Amino acid sequence: MIVALAPLFLDTDTSEFEDAIVQQCNAAGVGRERVEELLFDVVAPILRSNLGSVAGEWSGFDEAWLLERAARTSRRPWLWRLRQRRIRRALEPQWSRIRERIRP
Repeated sequence: MIVALAPLFLDTDTSEFEDAIVQQCNAAGVGRERVEELLFDVVAPILRSNLGSVAGEWSGFDEAWLLERAARTSRRPWLWRLRQRRIRRALEPQWSRIRERIRP
């Protein structure tokens, strides 16, 4: 799931990744609430800086690096919740389209 959600943070048009994200989320069978939790509590803290970078990553993120960082980040979700509001606004257009297509 973590790797599937990472393209939302690329410095490019992410709409081309939406179908793949939905398919991977539905295949995992975890439900939209859990996917949203992973997106905002695990993936966003790791990749948020790419959204605001002038020359952000546009081709993809290293999977091993992402999973290693996710293991560390998920132990401190309280710290991230203090900073979520701005990231939620930035991701809202893409996330709302994806969220409605993920099984409950």
